[in-house]
Amino acid sequence: MWKPMGNSRSKRDSMMIKHLGHAEFTIDMVQTLHQYFDTYEVNGVVTVEITNAGLWLPNPHFSSRQFLGLARWPKAASH
Repeated sequence: MWKPMGNSRSKRDSMMIKHLGHAEFTIDMVQTLHQYFDTYEVNGVVTVEITNAGLWLPNPHFSSRQFLGLARWPKAASH
């Protein structure tokens, strides 16, 4: 069961939680996810793929996916 963590985390807690990345959503992306939720859900859960080209909804019934969106252009690599 998920429990919110306070500001003071123990060493053990910080070892258990590992940041893997971020996904940013615009309101249009959230509305699209809501509109097509029943199409892409499996047991009440939707998977969102994060790629360098944006966020995608893999179709669990066919080998296809729908582009959900890209909230921001990726930051340019510094030289």
